[in-house]
Amino acid sequence: MYKRSASDFFRGEIFIVASRYSTGTYNYEDFYRDYMCSKNTFYTILKWAVEKCIVPLDIVVAMKNTSVNNSYKKTGISRYVLEEKTFRTYQSRLNKSTKFELSKEESFLLVVTYSRSSLSKSDFCRRHFCTCALLDRTIINCIIYSWIDDTTVETLRRKAYKFNNADDVDTLFDKLLKSREEFKLSKNNQ
Repeated sequence: MYKRSASDFFRGEIFIVASRYSTGTYNYEDFYRDYMCSKNTFYTILKWAVEKCIVPLDIVVAMKNTSVNNSYKKTGISRYVLEEKTFRTYQSRLNKSTKFELSKEESFLLVVTYSRSSLSKSDFCRRHFCTCALLDRTIINCIIYSWIDDTTVETLRRKAYKFNNADDVDTLFDKLLKSREEFKLSKNNQ
């Protein structure tokens, strides 16, 4: 009956569903009409939008508010009680998002694409459906674990100079390159 599961949705599609939901005018019935998927798929997508760092914090907050409003309309339970419960749910999702990482292949592709882009970090993240925090973690992993080559690292450094204080950039990249060398040495000593 249902043709797609949540894992069949791309980051951009998840972003669209979560963004629509966050407005308060899009619900499961709309989702079903658009995608012919189960209610479980709908709620999994909304959860993943936060946990997989697909939507920025302003959309997360709007999603939380929509959830409270929808629950209030359905149940009539005190808004205070609903706010508390929903806050805990979304806080848990945000905590999970701080640990989320892309695969090595996805990380490589994202970071190389970013290094070649003329966009600022925030503009790039909006266009590629990821949070700035996820991009930062991904860049750090790619540098430290040598998932990208030295040329790409230098391209990232030059790009960082365009949008940040030069001393801060040098301090950060010096630390990252030191960690990169330490990781290579520890790997060679195993």
